[in-house]
Amino acid sequence: FAFRALASSPSMNPELLHFLHYVALLPYVLPALQTQLANQLALANYKPSTIAAMRAAPRMIFAPFKQRLLVSRDNVSFPPYTADSETVIPVAEDITLSATGMVAWLTDLLELESFPNNGRLLEIGIGTGYQASVIAEALKDLGIRVQIYGIEYNSDVAGKALSTLSQLGYDNIILAPGNGRLGWVGDPAKKFHRILLTAADWTPPSPLLAQLEVGGFLLMPMGPPKNGIQELWK
Repeated sequence: FAFRALASSPSMNPELLHFLHYVALLPYVLPALQTQLANQLALANYKPSTIAAMRAAPRMIFAPFKQRLLVSRDNVSFPPYTADSETVIPVAEDITLSATGMVAWLTDLLELESFPNNGRLLEIGIGTGYQASVIAEALKDLGIRVQIYGIEYNSDVAGKALSTLSQLGYDNIILAPGNGRLGWVGDPAKKFHRILLTAADWTPPSPLLAQLEVGGFLLMPMGPPKNGIQELWK
């Protein structure tokens, strides 16, 4: 009742109204959307660790503030959005918050169940940090301790991602701004058991191949889309 009264006021600031709406919905929407998402992924035969991770990592928190209601409405099927959360959320120029289906698929393809304990994973184009958080949650569900490294070329986006990940307690994710195709330049000798490149390239960047641990692999989209389909190479 109080919210309706405020919303009907001609003097109500739209930004404040958005904030109040977000705060009012958050305690109800977040648990519902996480549960519904996990149920959908279970029906799609994703790995149990991936499903547990998608339930635990709150996608809405990684979205830009003005987009958070879009994410929540999307996940709990408030029209006109669908419950599968396949909406890609713009974050900055050429940077988006990926749809949940893509995040879950990539997490499955990383074969985290065979990851060595105390291993290392590098994500190039970490963006908001959502994919990294899902990977961290999946590894936690598997009982495997891994150090995750992330590189993001947009320093503003990298700073926000680091802040969000820190607030959510992900102490095993290290993030740095920079050109990810050059690899982890802070320690060029460091080797990684998995490298995830989120942006397409014509060939695997040689600095990344040089930082692969023996027996590890790189996962990346390769070349331009063909007939609307993007090839993913491992």
